[in-house]
Amino acid sequence: MKVRISIGNIATRFLDTSNGKITHLAILNSGAWKKGDLLFGAIGGAAELTPTGRTYLEKTYRATDFYKNDARFIIDEQHLDMVMRFFQMRDPLFFEIEPLREIIEELTTTEFPTISERPGILPILTTSEALRFDIVYHRTVRQPIPKMGVGTSPLEQKDVPSRRLFHEFTMIGSQELLDKMLASKAVIALTESELASTQGGTCKGTTANGMAAIADNIGLL
Repeated sequence: MKVRISIGNIATRFLDTSNGKITHLAILNSGAWKKGDLLFGAIGGAAELTPTGRTYLEKTYRATDFYKNDARFIIDEQHLDMVMRFFQMRDPLFFEIEPLREIIEELTTTEFPTISERPGILPILTTSEALRFDIVYHRTVRQPIPKMGVGTSPLEQKDVPSRRLFHEFTMIGSQELLDKMLASKAVIALTESELASTQGGTCKGTTANGMAAIADNIGLL
C-alpha cells in the first residue's frame, strides 16, 4: 500500500517573557478561508527539503509525488517507520528544521483576502515584529491515525492515507507581540477544552462557540 508522508515544523505555544505563561495559539487556514470556511490550525507548515534530502528519499525509499519543495511525498508503506525515524533526526543537510520561514510568511503577508461577504484580514505583524520572536524546539510527535481515515490536510486522499510527523516549537516573545497577534481575527488562543476537542490529533475539533473548526495538527498527544 502507498502512504503519503507529511513532515511539519509548527509552533503551537507562545511563551510570554514577562510572566512565563504559555498560551496555545492557532491561526486561520488560508486555503480554507479562500473557500469560505473557518478552520484554525497550528502556526507553521510543511518543512522544505534540500536538494540533498529529496535525492536521498528518491534513491533510498523510492519516494514520488513530491508536493513543491516540501517534505510531502508518497512511499510504500513498508518504508514508513524508517522514513519517520529519518525525519526525527532533524538534520539540516536534508530538510528545514525550524519554522521561522513559515511563521514570517503566515504572520506578515495578506493571506486572508476579501471573499464573498466576508471582509479581508490585514497582515497580523510586520516583518520586523515577527523577527523579534525566539523560536525554540519543544518536541517531535507522530500524529495518530485519523479516526475517519482522512485528516484535515488539503492533500489527504482516501485511497492514499497520510502519515504525519510534527516538530513542535515554542515562540518566545513579549506580551506586546502576543496582544497584537490576538487582536487579529486570524489568530485565537485555545482553551484546554478546545485543544482536547481534536482528541489527540485524531479528528477535527471545534472552537468553544462552535463557529469554527480546529485542525487535527492541534492538541497532539
